[in-house]
Amino acid sequence: TLLAELRAAGSRIVHHLSATVCGIFGQRTLAVWEKDRADSVRPEAIVLATGAHRRSVPVPGWTLPGVATADTIHALLEARAPGQSVLVAGAGPLLPVVASRLVRAGARVVAVLDAASVGRMPRALPAPWGQWPLSGDATADWHTLRAARVPFAGSRTVARVTGDETVREVVTVALDQDWRPVRGSEETLEVAAVCFAWSSVPSIQLSQMCGAEHRYVAERGGWVPVVSAEMETTVPGVLSAGD
Repeated sequence: TLLAELRAAGSRIVHHLSATVCGIFGQRTLAVWEKDRADSVRPEAIVLATGAHRRSVPVPGWTLPGVATADTIHALLEARAPGQSVLVAGAGPLLPVVASRLVRAGARVVAVLDAASVGRMPRALPAPWGQWPLSGDATADWHTLRAARVPFAGSRTVARVTGDETVREVVTVALDQDWRPVRGSEETLEVAAVCFAWSSVPSIQLSQMCGAEHRYVAERGGWVPVVSAEMETTVPGVLSAGD
């Protein structure tokens, strides 16, 4: 519907596809790369809607074949035969979604580890994540996991992944309330694959480049631009909206 409204606007709106804003200079001069051509644009006002990107938390062994993320779950499903043991770990509302997809594809999910405490585990996707390609019915996801007897553990994460040419074992560790490893809490699991699903981080590179003030908001994923009631940043004529 929104794209139809954009097309209906005709010549009043110029829609550039495959265009990347690679920098902002002098607060409102945009450096744009589009189809092998560089250009600059200086509008009277800018609305930054850069969204968010997936958080990555590297651990020893995370480059081994058999380690995947929520974004590469399709590759994991294609590469792993049904019945293979998979550990799902990370934090945030994608954990039950990813785990349920693996179960339905025939994988044996040995456990789901959430770095957050049990009381903070999300039971459903927040509004923007409802548009995620793998999202679906949260109730159905939890029902699938209960039926498969998939254990959930809060305040626990992966310390390291071990193997030779592929994943063989993972060492998990308990976390305290500040997400620091608890000494003596390590446990080892034999698995064929690991799927990490972490929360997302706001993409603030452009708002930082234009000199806007930012503040740290944990529930929104980290540093975000400070905006007025009209969504204007501390730089006049530069607004910020979205995730």
